[in-house]
Amino acid sequence: FRVEKERLDEAKLILQEAFKLHIKTMTVKAKVVTFKGLDMFDKSVLFAKSDAGIEYLQEIRNVFKKALADNNFTDYGYHTFNPHLTMFQVKGTRENLKAIPTECLQGMENFELGIQEIKEIQLLSIPKAKDSSGYYYCEDLYNLAEE
Repeated sequence: FRVEKERLDEAKLILQEAFKLHIKTMTVKAKVVTFKGLDMFDKSVLFAKSDAGIEYLQEIRNVFKKALADNNFTDYGYHTFNPHLTMFQVKGTRENLKAIPTECLQGMENFELGIQEIKEIQLLSIPKAKDSSGYYYCEDLYNLAEE
């Protein structure tokens, strides 16, 4: 989702309310995602592909998307939803490595990378400054343990 800066606080309240209203009635209860195989965004991001368990995330995304649309927020977001685990990212300013070699994908098509339990969902801000570890600024948090 992308929200105008002037309406950020309003959007956070709307999303918190939608989360609290719908979390107990969600049809998908499994909160575990498995990762299998690697892929890339362009040649700059290497990620683990989600293999199973993304239905829970898709349902929450749909709840959030509807809540924002019902409150006249324009959907500037991506039309596809690709839950993944970023493994490695290359920035264009590096001298030695400007792109991730595609050889990194070879032999990894069916490699099982593990399981991740979903404990919380974060509303992250891409335009704001990242923290000291390079993580995106977290605008809000939706704790799944409270359901």
